Amino acid sequence: MMKKLIASLAVALMVSFAAVAADDIDAAYANLKAAQDAKKGAADIKGPAVEVLTFAAKTPGDARAKELATQAEYALFATALASSPADEVDLMGALEAANPKSEYLASGYGHYLAALGRVAPAKVGPVVDKALTNFPDNKDLLVAGANSALTRGQGGRAITLASKAIATHPKKPEGVDQAAWDKSESQIATNMHWIIGVAQGSSNKFFECDKELKGVLPAIQGNQALLGTAYFYLGLCNYQLGRQIVNKAQLLEGQKYSELSAAIPGPYQHQAYTNAQSIKAEAAKMK
Repeated sequence: MMKKLIASLAVALMVSFAAVAADDIDAAYANLKAAQDAKKGAADIKGPAVEVLTFAAKTPGDARAKELATQAEYALFATALASSPADEVDLMGALEAANPKSEYLASGYGHYLAALGRVAPAKVGPVVDKALTNFPDNKDLLVAGANSALTRGQGGRAITLASKAIATHPKKPEGVDQAAWDKSESQIATNMHWIIGVAQGSSNKFFECDKELKGVLPAIQGNQALLGTAYFYLGLCNYQLGRQIVNKAQLLEGQKYSELSAAIPGPYQHQAYTNAQSIKAEAAKMK
């Protein structure tokens, strides 16, 4: 008898809690709708949207709570896209904290990471690393992750993510011009091949680096930042390959690329000049 009474009380408490949660989530959603209808700013949207998501998390099996949570997620996403970079980071961060697997994160990471790069660039890498556990095939995340890994000196990870980005072909979004989409995809592939080549060069994979960067050179003409780095590693790789097989012609090719890099202002300019002079002196001693 006592067990039945306890069970009945437990059911009654659960029903009561669900009713209270329903009241709370409806009130929070009403506040969210009012803020949206009044075209309020990021802060006014974030508060009630997060409240809706918090209440919905307490009743995961409730269909209406799930529906309102989806609306709240969209509110955070849509408001973020129309906000300043700082507010966008704040709103997308709130969405990510509430539901790291939200469908709106999947389509919004490109914008989110661009804003984060402007507001707090040091946080891009950790955010990408965490997000990839939920969206391992998201091209925006793969591209950002490859760039971040290269910057952090993680050559192997940079190569892995860049290679996967090249092999990933997302569907063209509705409303996007086909020619513009193809151009964007081609540019991404070029950048990823560049990352792979640079990472190979910094990992002493000289043959692979030489092949990858020579293949991408035609596509990066005019981009001095990418060219300066590519020429630097081509100079380094051809020098090392020339030394390994005692090939003066390849040493001189290393000198040529080093001189090209030295002619481009950037972080590799001084070292490239030094390398070119050293290679020239060493080649002069060879027959």
